[in-house]
Amino acid sequence: MNRPFWSSSLDFAVGSGGAWSEKWDRWAGHRLPYLLLGLGVVLSHRADVLAPAGAALVWLLVKDLAVPRRWRSHGITLAVSFAGTLTMAALLMYRDPLFLVFMISCFFTALKLKPAALGVLGLAATSLLINTIGSGGPVPALRSSRCCG
Repeated sequence: MNRPFWSSSLDFAVGSGGAWSEKWDRWAGHRLPYLLLGLGVVLSHRADVLAPAGAALVWLLVKDLAVPRRWRSHGITLAVSFAGTLTMAALLMYRDPLFLVFMISCFFTALKLKPAALGVLGLAATSLLINTIGSGGPVPALRSSRCCG
């Protein structure tokens, strides 16, 4: 049996597992980012995050409503959607670490990337940002690392 690289582990996440998987895909892919962005705003209690959170909301609406349905599953569209969501989430998390809850939605967006290797790269980028933004971002975190001298 000839299967693509990691097909069995990612196929379930991207919606080939039947009716339940399709419902989860709709929930995680379309509703969860809005819910987690709203939760981040509520938890933050800071007025200076309202404008960036509004920009993130506009981005989510544009990628979900302005892009024609037939283009939404294309690899380039998915990659641009992921990159924009990850950028917005990283900027918000840099302002207030409580926006980690919104950054988590990027894991679900990364699972939709095609090919699977790009999805793994998206998961790695999300994880890298989550783990380094608290110390100023990836570059300062690597510079201050004690493991390299």
